[in-house]
Amino acid sequence: MNGKGSKPRPLSVSKDDFQDNWNRIFGMKEHKTNVNINEKISTHWSENGRKEAIVMKSESGYSIELYEQSRYIRTVECFDKSLSYAEDVAENFCLGMLS
Repeated sequence: MNGKGSKPRPLSVSKDDFQDNWNRIFGMKEHKTNVNINEKISTHWSENGRKEAIVMKSESGYSIELYEQSRYIRTVECFDKSLSYAEDVAENFCLGMLS
């Protein structure tokens, strides 16, 4: 049985040609390759385990992903706040003080 394999396919065009084609097709001056990567800082849970809050850090700052019964609720952005503030938001959600 044959699979896809683990090696990526070789590029048929150079990176510069790819960039030029991208700009021609989409009308952009440059292709954005920067990705905002999030780093998981901590996770908080409610006592009954139904609520979960994950504190994340990115280049922009801190954010908190909120879940209830494993379902995504929303993301609270605290980009201009401290880590302590973000941790407090996560804890308050799990304690039921923030809905």
